[in-house]
Amino acid sequence: MSILLYILWLLLAVVLQVLLFNHLSLFGGVALVYVIALLKAPVEINRVLQIVMGFLVGFVVDIFCNTPGMHSLTAVTVMALRDVILHLYNDDPEFKEGMVTMQQIGLSAFARFSLSIIALHCLLLYIIESFTLFNLPVLLVKVLISVGLTFGFCMAFEFAASKK
Repeated sequence: MSILLYILWLLLAVVLQVLLFNHLSLFGGVALVYVIALLKAPVEINRVLQIVMGFLVGFVVDIFCNTPGMHSLTAVTVMALRDVILHLYNDDPEFKEGMVTMQQIGLSAFARFSLSIIALHCLLLYIIESFTLFNLPVLLVKVLISVGLTFGFCMAFEFAASKK
């Protein structure tokens, strides 16, 4: 049941990203809600499938955003490092199945894990997009705004999901 629910959440996140969030920009930064779906992937999915899933999600976003390979590359990188980053913040050996949620690993661990994944994704995406560090202040503003927006949506979703 957890994997079916996750697939539905992933599809919803990609549709929202493509149809809504890509068109809402604040000083060049965009909320990347599909990253939230990637970081919440069930832990029982093996790493190869996670990487393939990251590629497919990134590829769909790339097609609709006209960004050839940028989202795919960053999503694959994030999914390749996701388990390593998760184990940095969560050392519970009992956590072997289910989606990564605030209830599963705790508020502090979830917030640090989410912020790490989101920051890595945004930083890679905007460095690849600009393909230069020439205008570093603008790049950092975009990254910080995107991280803030995405992390805000992530925590809002988690708190809303924990209330039900």
